[in-house]
Amino acid sequence: MTRLQATLWGARPPFTSLGLLSLVLGSSVWAGDHSGWTRTADVLAVGLPVVAYGVAGSGQTDAEGLKELTLGLLATVATSEGLKRAVPVTRPDGSDRKSFPSRHTAVALTAVRFMDQRYSEEMRLYRPWLYAAAAMTGVASVQAQRHRWIDVLAGGALGYGMAQWSTSARPSKVAATPTWDVAPLPGGLAVSWQQRW
Repeated sequence: MTRLQATLWGARPPFTSLGLLSLVLGSSVWAGDHSGWTRTADVLAVGLPVVAYGVAGSGQTDAEGLKELTLGLLATVATSEGLKRAVPVTRPDGSDRKSFPSRHTAVALTAVRFMDQRYSEEMRLYRPWLYAAAAMTGVASVQAQRHRWIDVLAGGALGYGMAQWSTSARPSKVAATPTWDVAPLPGGLAVSWQQRW
């Protein structure tokens, strides 16, 4: 486990935290009412960006990453709001004409794609869990009758694209050039060569 992961997760893998969150949220969802699904979508749409800010701010603070995450989230919210006004689609529950695209899904995917792209190596074990949580945001929005599948797919594509646009991979702190070490041993020398690929 890297220092970043240990700092953020307290030496526990995040899927344990996501699993507990799923159990807590699941109790209201399985009750069969739309408010449980709405609450699930709300918690994930807020929770995933909070996790992303926690990752960027843990250990040695990644100031550039924090800027990129903020830019991506602001661009996602602004674009989704603009699309909601330009393409007024009535929600399945009939509450208003702001169904397209799903902003909850867009924000969730922006946060997850940011973590995946910026901290690819550290997030590799958690990637499936994070994308599953983002997908659950869309499922919950559909089940709550706040969106149709096309709204969720458009929101997901918007969020993924905004994070792709606004996020760069974190520069490696390890030099790509090979290193050589020579150490004297009784009766000879030890030679080692190391290359990071």
